Amino acid sequence: MTDARTQLLQRMRERALLRSTSALLSWDEATGMPVAGARHRADQQALLAGMARDLAADPQVGEWLTACSDDADVKHWRRIHRRAVRVPRRLVESLAKTCTLAREAWASARDANDGRVFKAQLSKVVNLKREEADALAGGGDRYEALLDEYEPFVSAATIVPLVESLAHELLRRATTWESGPPERQPGPVPDSGQLQLLLSLAKTMGFADRRGRIDEGTHGSAAAIGPGDVRITTRFSKVDATGPVLRTLHELGHWFMDDGLPENAWGTPRGEPSSHSLHESQARFFENHVGRSDAFWEWLFPKAKAAWAPFYDASSSVAVRKHLRRVHRGLLRSWADEVTSDLHIVMRMRLERALIEGTLQVDALPTAWSDASAYWFGTRPRNDLEGWPQDGHWSAGKFGFFPTYTLGNLAAAQLAEALKRDRPEAEHELGRGEFAPTLAWLKANVHRHGGEGNVFERVQLATGRPLTAESFLRHLDARYANGRR
Repeated sequence: MTDARTQLLQRMRERALLRSTSALLSWDEATGMPVAGARHRADQQALLAGMARDLAADPQVGEWLTACSDDADVKHWRRIHRRAVRVPRRLVESLAKTCTLAREAWASARDANDGRVFKAQLSKVVNLKREEADALAGGGDRYEALLDEYEPFVSAATIVPLVESLAHELLRRATTWESGPPERQPGPVPDSGQLQLLLSLAKTMGFADRRGRIDEGTHGSAAAIGPGDVRITTRFSKVDATGPVLRTLHELGHWFMDDGLPENAWGTPRGEPSSHSLHESQARFFENHVGRSDAFWEWLFPKAKAAWAPFYDASSSVAVRKHLRRVHRGLLRSWADEVTSDLHIVMRMRLERALIEGTLQVDALPTAWSDASAYWFGTRPRNDLEGWPQDGHWSAGKFGFFPTYTLGNLAAAQLAEALKRDRPEAEHELGRGEFAPTLAWLKANVHRHGGEGNVFERVQLATGRPLTAESFLRHLDARYANGRR
């Protein structure tokens, strides 16, 4: 390596260390931090964010980049440097501090089922994100500037129409296939029974205690702290025993992605996936293409029945599979099925885009959310838990993140189709509880490449076809059309 590249690599790894420390603090905030510690945590996060920004914005970094020949790593480093230079440290620190406090306000709003305690903090976040978007866009499209944080080098003109067109196809299918709210399952299932099953499932699939943690949290999450340290949280349920399984599979998908990255590339784009859509594809693959499949439940149900006893008997397997095949346009995104999940995404994408562009103000958000819910789901929220404060993304400043869920769904379906093509025996292996061959295929085609390419480029290389909605719609039609088993 040239001296410039050596210096650049060292600098970017220092930045990655600061960001991993911030991730550890975020994990602690989600799992164990006392509420009274929020203001101090906000100061900690602001300092780390400012330091990381300065490392990337340093004029010396620009000189090193000029001296380096172009390749995939340098392309990503140029983007990081450019974004850091455009956003002043003052704004970076303000965002980190305000979002930390906003997350606590959001959690309080959910606990109280009252969004009023969150609205003022959300207004502050939105104003800061508009300022950040203006700094990044340089007179261009605000929303595209924020999308770039989560799906680099892909334009809004590519992402937004794809999400929009898919949503209308799904709305037509959802209204045709809708089977009403899910029937109440036997329960309540003890938390101990759920934890026993989920830990056993994770270890069977390949999760290693020495390389990660699984904790209970208010919401499922995954935090990549660094090589050999990826932490996930899951959530139990008193009324839906299958939900915790699907949520845990989702977070395990993220864990497998992060744990499968090449450790010797940590701190470089190849060691830190830049495409959130590709990351999400791994979570959706395990949640939906594994976790809702007949083969998986043929293997898991006897173990689940034992762990959940006495709430399930031998005849309950059919009820569980029927429950997993339901289609219901419910108002809660976290409980959405495969068919309706992306309706939630397009609704949020439209609203957040309007918030960032300034055509919608936070004070008007509850009414706009209610009107959008009536269109997409045929009903309006009865309370704030069903309405605009239900997601924590905006409190964390993650405007532009929601479309990555839909892109992840499309990528997961296309990867699953390619897996079946390359390994026709994969479904039978799942029915025997053999996950290693599927994981090996994913690692070879996705995980080990890290940040090499965006979701469109990586899926094209892994499957031999451009990323489209075709595989996803074929998957839904096969699983849900002509009656559901």
